Amino acid sequence: MGAERSAGPRAPCDPVVVDDWSTARDAIDRLTSHQQSMAFVLTNGHLSAIVTFHDLEFACEWAGPSATVADAATCALVDVAAGSSPSEATKAFSEAAGRWMEMTRVRTR
Repeated sequence: MGAERSAGPRAPCDPVVVDDWSTARDAIDRLTSHQQSMAFVLTNGHLSAIVTFHDLEFACEWAGPSATVADAATCALVDVAAGSSPSEATKAFSEAAGRWMEMTRVRTR
């Protein structure tokens, strides 16, 4: 028989997974209890984003106690190829931030 796993907190190497509709505060609490700094975000059971502790804290400051994980998650993962110049990476992140800002404006109108 293999070793059984305890029902206690996850080992630090296990990923934290949260639903996009969860509150940002609940996600922060889960990350803290599992000693992690980032979580995988699921939308309808499918991986949709990665969110960091800092992202979640910012969402709580920006949107208040009603902030959700979806409020903290970026609209898309930003992929920068290995070997890209700093200016290419900055451009990719700036464009993604612009898309996120536009999406946020639409959601809050």
